[in-house]
Amino acid sequence: MRKMLNKRLATQVILPLSIAITPVAASGQLVACTPGQPHADAPAELSQFSFLLGRFDIKGRTWQEDHWSENHSVAYWEGEYIMDGFGIADYWYNTPPDSTGPTPGRGVNIRMFNETEGMWKMAWMHSNNPNVRMLEAEWHDGIMWMWQMVDAETRLARRKVSFHIVDADNWYRVDEFSDDGGETWYNTTKLEATRRSC
Repeated sequence: MRKMLNKRLATQVILPLSIAITPVAASGQLVACTPGQPHADAPAELSQFSFLLGRFDIKGRTWQEDHWSENHSVAYWEGEYIMDGFGIADYWYNTPPDSTGPTPGRGVNIRMFNETEGMWKMAWMHSNNPNVRMLEAEWHDGIMWMWQMVDAETRLARRKVSFHIVDADNWYRVDEFSDDGGETWYNTTKLEATRRSC
């Protein structure tokens, strides 16, 4: 299954999804400790992204030839159910919203599961770039794989993103890059999420 997915991703245009992502609730406040509930009629697959629900402190690391960097950046991520429990919105801050200093860029991702196509459809917007990025994702063997589609003539590189669940309070995301059509993949960045208590 993993090999089939890699082949599929290699035939699609995939851009980095960890570049300058930065979200926030419209009020500028942290979402409630209770992120809501899925609607009774929502697709069961909505639970696949439920690990994003709540508040998370983020450590960002880069790949250093054969290991992840010890030094890390600090960010913040939070998620909640939206549209009466039919979708999920998650928000990113380049720096934690309760930290001091200038207000950082922010972004939001809207996620819904498309039952007809059997995959996730998502839209991403960032305060530093108002253009909408259309994303897709699929769940395979306990890992969520995500990519972005763009015009084939503009592609310079291929990348894929995977989310890995450690436990109820921890998950991480890895960005990978391929320069040979998807035959070989290289780690680039890693985001480590730890749930923040309310």
